[in-house]
Amino acid sequence: MYLHLGIKKRHAKRIGYSRDYCNYCEKPVIAELWRYRAWLGLFWIPILPLNKRQHWLCSKCNKQTDSRYTTGLVSKIVILLFSLIVTALLFDPEAQQYNDYIWWLRGLSIIINILCLVWLFKHKKLPSHQQRRAKLAPLKDAHCHFCQGPLYIGLETRCDACKLKVYRTVKDATKLSSKRPS
Repeated sequence: MYLHLGIKKRHAKRIGYSRDYCNYCEKPVIAELWRYRAWLGLFWIPILPLNKRQHWLCSKCNKQTDSRYTTGLVSKIVILLFSLIVTALLFDPEAQQYNDYIWWLRGLSIIINILCLVWLFKHKKLPSHQQRRAKLAPLKDAHCHFCQGPLYIGLETRCDACKLKVYRTVKDATKLSSKRPS
């Protein structure tokens, strides 16, 4: 019997926006704060509500702004070690049974190892997402980014036309509040 069980996103809603640094675009962008409820689903039918979640999406590429989109140092080291192991196995004296192709494979594996080493040594330590966010200037617009309507500026900044809250920085919205934006 086939059973399809999974977690589904339902009732996704854009509740605010702010300025953030997108790791995919690698530049400062306007990020949208989306809130949704996660449901446990069986055969694409939501059965049990789990919890509310929120995340920031880039308005340019629609990817999460704080996700990592580059290969880390540990992954590069693992790839290099795997390549070195394959090369060592190719230079095993008992690998002579495939004599026609073994020299091509040995040469190719050496070239791959050299390229992996160059890739590893070109790795540069990038600033963390929090350090990049700290360098961003707070959002100071007088008009909504989406509807171009005027913003209400009081205790909280919001757009009454599209019902979005405007966060000066992303840190202002890190806690999931139980209050709905007005």
